[in-house]
Amino acid sequence: MLPTKPQKNPDLISHYNNLSTTEKTGPVDSDVVKLKSRIDENRAFLNELKQDSRFQNVLILMCEAAVPEKQLLNFLTGQVSLEECLGENTWMTNVLLNTYSGFEVRWLGRSHFLSQPLANTLSIVFKPGYLESMEKTHSKIGILMEAIEEVSSRRVLNLFKARLQEVNLTGANLNGANLAGADLVGTKLGEANLVNANLTGANLAKAELVGADLTGADCSKANLTKANLKGAKLPGVNLSESILYEAQLTGVDLSKASLIRSDLSRVNLAGANLTEANLTTANLTRANLTGADLPKASLFKANLCEANLTRTDLTKANLAAANLAGAELTKAKLTGVNFTDCNLTAANLSGAYCRSAILNRADLTGSDLAGADLSFASLTDTNLTRANLTGADLGWTSLITANLTNVKLVGAIFTGADLTEMKLSGKDLSHVDFSFANLTRASMDLAKLNEANLSEANLTGAKLMGADLTKAELSGANASHADLRYIQLNADKWLQVKLIGAWSSNPTVWSMRKEQEKQEAFKKYLLLPEITEGITFNESHFPKDLINKIGLDLL
Repeated sequence: MLPTKPQKNPDLISHYNNLSTTEKTGPVDSDVVKLKSRIDENRAFLNELKQDSRFQNVLILMCEAAVPEKQLLNFLTGQVSLEECLGENTWMTNVLLNTYSGFEVRWLGRSHFLSQPLANTLSIVFKPGYLESMEKTHSKIGILMEAIEEVSSRRVLNLFKARLQEVNLTGANLNGANLAGADLVGTKLGEANLVNANLTGANLAKAELVGADLTGADCSKANLTKANLKGAKLPGVNLSESILYEAQLTGVDLSKASLIRSDLSRVNLAGANLTEANLTTANLTRANLTGADLPKASLFKANLCEANLTRTDLTKANLAAANLAGAELTKAKLTGVNFTDCNLTAANLSGAYCRSAILNRADLTGSDLAGADLSFASLTDTNLTRANLTGADLGWTSLITANLTNVKLVGAIFTGADLTEMKLSGKDLSHVDFSFANLTRASMDLAKLNEANLSEANLTGAKLMGADLTKAELSGANASHADLRYIQLNADKWLQVKLIGAWSSNPTVWSMRKEQEKQEAFKKYLLLPEITEGITFNESHFPKDLINKIGLDLL
């Protein structure tokens, strides 16, 4: 309920209106003193208005839109109603009734905003010197100035649940404004200042926000479906549980932004900056993140199914338990990324840089890792069924209990990798580099290892029965207790291979094994391995009774 207006005083108002401009700005005469006194009598009325949150915005808008002094004075002295005061004035857009939906309609009557943006009107930010000039030229309405000064000091625009569909607010200063629950469908907010604004639950579907500054704004649970935010500033913005379906976010700054549980499906984030952004459980299905920056971003349990992450920088990001099925990660930067329990089925990681990545228990079934750098990565219990690792670098990786069923490994690099008990039977391992790799008890029966590099590899207890080792490099390899039956290989290839306890059907290999065992026995007896290193012993070095005591079969 509005406070009761004071009685009209038409004679006094008429007298004031008839004063010349010089008289109005010159020395105060007795009639003007009477007028001032009359206005003072309205002080209580104005104080009541200032306490009404609905009226505060109107009071400021009246001043900012330069309502004629006569109309302001008539309103203050009760000559005209607020409806009449606003009804004759030319405002800026036709949305006042919708904007201030909290007002009673009778307050605004038939007033209209016409055409121009609300940039200055709604921003409640006065131009430098504006209040001072107002005080000089409108000295006869000091009470209004007092009210404006008090309210403007708050500098917060309350547009809670305002209806501003398709309004032109280009360049508007809405710093800190309350737009919670506001209807901004199709609204033009390009280059607008929305720093620290409250847009919780606001509907910004199809809104134009190109180049807008939303630094620190709260847009949680907001609807930004198909909104255009190209080049917008969004560092630290809260977009948790918001809807950004098919939104345009190319090149935006979303560093350290909160996007928890937000819907970013089919969103365009190409080239965007999402450094340290929180996208936990966010929906990024078929999103375009080409060339985007996401170092140290959290994508825990996020849905990136069929998302485009080509050349995306995800250095040290957390993608544990995320869904990347069918995702495009060609040449992506994935150094140190946590992919634990991640779904990467049918994902394309060809040429990706995954150095030191954690892929434990990840599902890479049918994925393409051709030419990818997985050096120093951890792939414990990883499922690589039908994966393509052609030419991939898995140097010094851990592949303990990884599943390599039907995997393509031609030309892959496993230098120093841990392949303990790996099942590689019958696989095409041509040109694969296993140098310094740990293949202890690995199953490689009937495997194609032609031109493979097994130098310095640990093949202790490995099963290589019937394997093709044509032109394979074996220098320094340890094949102790390995199954080497039915392997066709030139004798000189085994000269530098440790064969103690090896099982072979090749007479040459068998005789080499016996010789190595004899030498090991001699060295063990002498207990001076550092002195005897590199020396070849035979029976002439020891007395016959000592040889019999050692129990060597020297025949």
